[in-house]
Amino acid sequence: KPEFGDYQCNAAMSLAKSAGLNPRECAQKIVDGLRPLIGDIMEEPEIAGPGFINLKFKEDYLSRALKTMADDAGGRLAVPQTS
Repeated sequence: KPEFGDYQCNAAMSLAKSAGLNPRECAQKIVDGLRPLIGDIMEEPEIAGPGFINLKFKEDYLSRALKTMADDAGGRLAVPQTS
């Protein structure tokens, strides 16, 4: 469903117990760690329900990525040629 983002991660729910946290706290720690790594690519991650993390690509990132593929001189949309 589009309202849940492009990707959904439920890792916090399985990691929470071993980390001694509730799932939403664990999700927050994951989001805090992801934020500096994905800031140019993804919108602000959203924590939903019991600890799901919803991720959505930034429109400008998708546009740039598609343009790079479309401009690929080899005409293969950035897919490497295999033998």
